[in-house]
Amino acid sequence: MLTQECKNIREKDSEVKEQCKSLENTVSSLKEDNSKQKQALLQLENETAKLVQQVESERSKIEKQEENYEKAVEKLRGENQIKSNEVNQLKERKLFLEEEITSHAEEIKLLEQKIHLRKETILKERNFFLDLFKH
Repeated sequence: MLTQECKNIREKDSEVKEQCKSLENTVSSLKEDNSKQKQALLQLENETAKLVQQVESERSKIEKQEENYEKAVEKLRGENQIKSNEVNQLKERKLFLEEEITSHAEEIKLLEQKIHLRKETILKERNFFLDLFKH
């Protein structure tokens, strides 16, 4: 009976050893998978960090461009206001000059009329004196 029990114990021991070996293989395989997953996770973390850095860099560039564009727009608005003021001044100057031209044209017209009247007067006086000297 003891022999039978020993035999049974040996069989059980052999089964347990096989199960242990199988479990050891499973644990080894799981450790290997875990190691691979850790490496993949590290790689993903590195890639994610690089992508985050690229995104931050691009965001920074875009913000800088937006800032530059805003400054350029403000500068152009200022220049546009200056040009608009200059245009308004030129329009006012044009109106003033047109008024002066009109005024000068009227003066010229009056002077021409005076000249014409003076010519007529001189011609009449000349004719008068010519007639006087003829007689």
